[in-house]
Amino acid sequence: MNYKKIYEQIIYDPRNHLLKKGEYEKHHIVPKSLGGNESDSNLVKLSFKKHFICHKLLVLMHEKSTSQRHKMSFALKRMSTSKSKNMYLISSNDYSFLRREHVLSLRGNKLGLGYKHTEKYKKEQSQRLTGNKNGRGWSPSIEQREKISKTHKGTKKPRNKEWQEKINASNRGKKLSDEHYSALCLANIGRKRTVEQNENNRKAQNNPVIKEKNRLSQLKRHARRRQELGKPPKTDDWMYL
Repeated sequence: MNYKKIYEQIIYDPRNHLLKKGEYEKHHIVPKSLGGNESDSNLVKLSFKKHFICHKLLVLMHEKSTSQRHKMSFALKRMSTSKSKNMYLISSNDYSFLRREHVLSLRGNKLGLGYKHTEKYKKEQSQRLTGNKNGRGWSPSIEQREKISKTHKGTKKPRNKEWQEKINASNRGKKLSDEHYSALCLANIGRKRTVEQNENNRKAQNNPVIKEKNRLSQLKRHARRRQELGKPPKTDDWMYL
């Protein structure tokens, strides 16, 4: 089938000029991704149905596995999946055709399926990202940290009781690994607590239930530590391991 001939018949149909406002969409005769421009000679009024058909013909006009066909299939996919008011309702056959073309356009593509970067490209990317703000090996300066700190001051949302209860319920019963526990200890070194936090800690220390929990957790840590070091266990260690 001569898809190019059908495409030209739709584009140069004289009835396109009779379409009123709200009944047409502007179409690029030569798509911008294939070298077209915004001049009047490259624009034509088409009805919604004809506009969609022309984009489908643009896919079929080009040979398979070519960059031109991939570009046109992507444009057709954008038309059918757009969230704008003029979204096209396509049939199941059109959707199946569209998905197949989209998958084929992704295969072997740098942004798609089955593509592997060369070692040379990986090294170049690694060198380019080293020391970059968005890459590895970069840390903000003291001035930048102060600016970030100032911008974030006072922006925290107040935590209500319901939110705090949800967080507590989700964390209740979770066991921290030794690495996580040591990382938390290091992060809290030198950190100053507020007056409210100190008062809450004092209340918690006087609570008999929390006291018992802290005592049991301490016994568990000691029992695990003795087991790791290969020391002889105590008589009550079996209760905490």
